[in-house]
Amino acid sequence: PICLDEDITCPVIAPCGHIFNLPCVLGYLNSVAKELNDESGRTKKSTTGNRSVVGTGGSSCSATVTSVRARCPMCSSGSSLELTAGDSVITYKDLRPVQFVPVQAVIAAPVEKSRRKGCDSSRSKLSFVKLHRVKDCSAPYLPLVGKRIRHSLELVDGDEDEDECIYSKHYFVGINEYENILMRNLSSLEKYRESAYCQIDKREAWNVAMAINAVQALHRRFCGNDIGGGFRQLEIDARSNSPINRELIVSMSSSGDEANSGLLQPGTIHASDDEYIWYQCVDGQPVFLTGLSLACLLHEFSLHETASSLKPSRKACPLPDELTGMVLELERQTLTPSLLRRKPFLSHLPLGTEVSFAEIDWYSGDGHRPMLSKATLQKFKPDISRRRNDRLRMAQMENKADRLARERMYKEESRRRRELLGANYVEGSSGQDIDPDDDFFHVPAPSLDEADGQRPRSSSFRFSQVCAENGEFPALSGSVGSTAVLPASTATYQTTWGSSNTKSNAKKTEFPSLLESSRS
Repeated sequence: PICLDEDITCPVIAPCGHIFNLPCVLGYLNSVAKELNDESGRTKKSTTGNRSVVGTGGSSCSATVTSVRARCPMCSSGSSLELTAGDSVITYKDLRPVQFVPVQAVIAAPVEKSRRKGCDSSRSKLSFVKLHRVKDCSAPYLPLVGKRIRHSLELVDGDEDEDECIYSKHYFVGINEYENILMRNLSSLEKYRESAYCQIDKREAWNVAMAINAVQALHRRFCGNDIGGGFRQLEIDARSNSPINRELIVSMSSSGDEANSGLLQPGTIHASDDEYIWYQCVDGQPVFLTGLSLACLLHEFSLHETASSLKPSRKACPLPDELTGMVLELERQTLTPSLLRRKPFLSHLPLGTEVSFAEIDWYSGDGHRPMLSKATLQKFKPDISRRRNDRLRMAQMENKADRLARERMYKEESRRRRELLGANYVEGSSGQDIDPDDDFFHVPAPSLDEADGQRPRSSSFRFSQVCAENGEFPALSGSVGSTAVLPASTATYQTTWGSSNTKSNAKKTEFPSLLESSRS
């Protein structure tokens, strides 16, 4: 988001991907339109040159906020009046509302603590959901009871499939969803207009007023007025007359009677032959299960429906609809054609998307009990052990690299200190020593009459000790803030900076306060 405020007001996204406040981007488009109109007037009066400016003409073709085309101020630099090939263009009609969804940070558990009982693994646990997608369709669906199976050319609906929108690249905004977004943006703009910032800055108040008018116009265009009209009724009629066959998922009897505590329970439906199936992070992040974790699930359950037997087993049941476990390893990759050939279920995502693959600890169930059967864990034990040894080896290599880097840094610091201090350098000194007898720490010298004894010397101390004591240096002899009083007969006194001055009848060696200095 291109905004320095804590709370972004009415966010909209441009085609280039930058997110702006609606008042800010409308103010930018308004300034570009004004510059175009001024340039158009100057070009119309000029009679030289063949150079033409976009948006020139009479008052009937003057640029407005809703018609102007301006380059994105974040993608390119230069004059906003001239557009070149390849520039990211912002127009009012291309702005789309944005909703921010909180997500959980995916953190892999430390290698040495991944299998330790009693460790706090709540930060490393992540929930995954099973998704199905027909091969010629770009919209996945959740295999839950009451959900509809989408085929080719079907997209997710924002009202009927609200919980599935975060897994789709494109989806149709629902009627109620879009109206709620408009009303929420209008409310936030009204609240922002009453703030002190808009009361002080008239230009910002003008931009907010333009944004309010724009949102109200969108609401009238979509929802109509009290009499009727708008696109809402047209969409309702088109949906009711849609010939698309909406196939819904019905409840299927599960044959997994082993309700063993801690083991994963079977899912709702199997995958068909023309479907992809995968597990994705429940909050919509592009985090998927690794191939090894999915292979363990396929050995425990069944991907496709098999012939019914007299004694159904757990292996014939569908894959679980949801699972939660500790993340052992997180591998981040960029979606490329080669990765797409190896993992074709990611074909609904655009190339260049940053994706991650997480490996699940199958011993991170409730009470650290296994989530899969002993037979499955025994079959994949060599692969799981090999990957664990690889993680341990990588962790050891990283720790060794960090230790070598610290040693090199210490040697370089010692070399610099040796060159700087010369003969005063002490081998093995780990910190900076501060000598309290240094002139920098001396208090003003007392007068001759007050010099009854010598100031006691403090032992040397380290700078790290001073930092550990909240930056307070050990007390020196006398108080730094004290004032030396001289007798009236003495004509010589010493200031805090050590310079000698002569003044008759001197009383105190005090500097004027800041308030007195400013008054003088």
